[in-house]
Amino acid sequence: MQIARILDLANRLEADIQSRRLRPGDPYLGTEQTARLLGVSSALANRALQLLVKRGILHRRQRRGTFIAKLPDQVRSAPLGRVHVLVHRDYMVSEGVLVDGVVVGMEGELTGAQMVFNFISTEGSQEIVHRLVAEALQSPEPEGFVLVRCPLGVQRLIQSSGLPAVIHGHPYPSVRGIPSLDWDQRETAELLVRYFLHKGCTRLVVLFRQQVLPGDHIVLDHIHRVLIEAGFGLGDLVVRCLPHEEPCVAEETVRLVEMGGDRPTGFFCRSEPLANGVAAGLARLGPDAPQVLIGVGSIYRKPGQQQPPYVHTRPILSPIEIGHRIGRLLAMQAQGQRPEPLYETLHMELVEPGPEVQTERITRWEPPHPPQQEPGAG
Repeated sequence: MQIARILDLANRLEADIQSRRLRPGDPYLGTEQTARLLGVSSALANRALQLLVKRGILHRRQRRGTFIAKLPDQVRSAPLGRVHVLVHRDYMVSEGVLVDGVVVGMEGELTGAQMVFNFISTEGSQEIVHRLVAEALQSPEPEGFVLVRCPLGVQRLIQSSGLPAVIHGHPYPSVRGIPSLDWDQRETAELLVRYFLHKGCTRLVVLFRQQVLPGDHIVLDHIHRVLIEAGFGLGDLVVRCLPHEEPCVAEETVRLVEMGGDRPTGFFCRSEPLANGVAAGLARLGPDAPQVLIGVGSIYRKPGQQQPPYVHTRPILSPIEIGHRIGRLLAMQAQGQRPEPLYETLHMELVEPGPEVQTERITRWEPPHPPQQEPGAG
């Protein structure tokens, strides 16, 4: 995994600094020299150096270079000795749900804490987490957990442990007391649905992942509300839960478009792989297909990565800022404080692709007139 590799590279640089007995103020390697030392690309080397800057070990001066700020053993101790990041394997493979910047931000807030990544699946995950919790409770240093798309059983185990923890997402019903940080799913729903209606769509298809999560329920509730407020009915909404398998999504896309006749349709996809499947299905229909727009509610991108060809929502905060917030929530619990508010949502913005990607926050919008009923209908 890319994130775990960057952490390993940063640790190797710390060991290099110690072995060379460098002192604060001494110059250190630049990006290209670091890349040669580690045997990796310049991009990976730069991220490892950036992580040491966040840890307070290095300091970069524009046009002058990189210098030692503090030695690794001089950096202030973290309130937590170790943080276990539990990531559901399926989502990590298909969507890459934890971008590098989030981890860099967590490291910056929890300087000196060891980040340990554990990739779990729905089956057998509770046994793994039972062991991790038991080891954490016996550890001489305080430990914490970050849960990313974890099953209900895992959330309950962490809840009952009393250990510092943060859910990066939305807690399941009945899971209380664990702070959570999630994208504002209400804004995600409203921004995308209003965009589709503004573009003239009279029908909406919502594609969820095969495993529906608590945040999906919030999205669906608010999609329904926006459509009702705009004068649309339940017959104008189609919902499907599909696996991340492109031929499957493409086949269902063809069927759903044909079911809609000539009505302009918006496809609200909860993940980029689902959107790619819709695009593949539309390619099979050819240029004579009815108007179809594709939007994505969850896009994960690293800094500098090319934006997707779909309208989508993203948090206004950068991944590094999100990581800082997660780190602060963990630190507060480790110090005996209860975070307030317990559940925090991140405001979203809409990004419409084009020759140059432009960002637009939709704050005021007037819906188009709903479809007129035939005389005597109703």
